[in-house]
Amino acid sequence: MRAAGLPWRPYVFRTFFDTVLMLGESKGFLSHTYQQFWMGHKGDIEAQYTTNKNRLPDNVIEDMREAYLRIQDYLQTSKPEATSEEKIRRAFKEQLMLVAGFKKEELERMNLENLKDEEVQEIIRERLLGVMANNGSKQKVIPMIEVERYIGQGWEYVAALPNERAVLKVPF
Repeated sequence: MRAAGLPWRPYVFRTFFDTVLMLGESKGFLSHTYQQFWMGHKGDIEAQYTTNKNRLPDNVIEDMREAYLRIQDYLQTSKPEATSEEKIRRAFKEQLMLVAGFKKEELERMNLENLKDEEVQEIIRERLLGVMANNGSKQKVIPMIEVERYIGQGWEYVAALPNERAVLKVPF
């Protein structure tokens, strides 16, 4: 412990661990039997028939793992930045937005973590299909020289108008 730069005696960590387990037991995260077992105590006579054996049954070991996961946040002295699931969700949203044509700079200004899935879908739909958010218009009249650009963005050609204009529609 001294080589790791920690000035405390090992007993300090044991006390911290036992205190957290006691709090976890009071919140219903684990049983008193598990607390005794993890602390290395022999326990009462009941422990002789449950946890104080040569080999614990697999289902008991699995249940202990689940109990430890429930108490884990209380045992950690610092929180990780984000869970792996949160990181994956953010990365996925970011990739979808990039595919839809957003620039990295635009994404940095957005708070992707707080956007709901439906909001992300709507933003992407507007970008890809060019749907106006205000009135949901599905058709658009544009100058004839811009038809090629709009078709490249996913619009469908409907008809030419007599005044060098064209009607396009959203393809859904």
